[in-house]
Amino acid sequence: MSAATKKQIEVALGLCMFEVIQSLNIQVDMADGEAMRKFGEKVGMQMAPLCPAIFTKLMEETEPDTASPTYETISGVIKSIEEKEFLFVTLKDETNKDVRLVWLRHVEGADDF
Repeated sequence: MSAATKKQIEVALGLCMFEVIQSLNIQVDMADGEAMRKFGEKVGMQMAPLCPAIFTKLMEETEPDTASPTYETISGVIKSIEEKEFLFVTLKDETNKDVRLVWLRHVEGADDF
């Protein structure tokens, strides 16, 4: 992850925290930003000594992002859908690689799943 951007590290840590919350059945209100921030701080305090370079990069000041948000797309075939604390969708992409996604927001047609 040494070549990863600050944003990529934040996304990876966020997804890791979601999986920890789910697998350990930790009671955290995902809609409560303050509760999630505190949980993230606890995780960070335990992880920082193990990977200081990553956390140094996270602490770097960055210029405010004034650009429009970017969106990424992925195409593939739905391989599985797991309903747990969150909805996990596994796709087989065009390169035959499995991609696991966390379904966070309602989308049109979601009720069919």
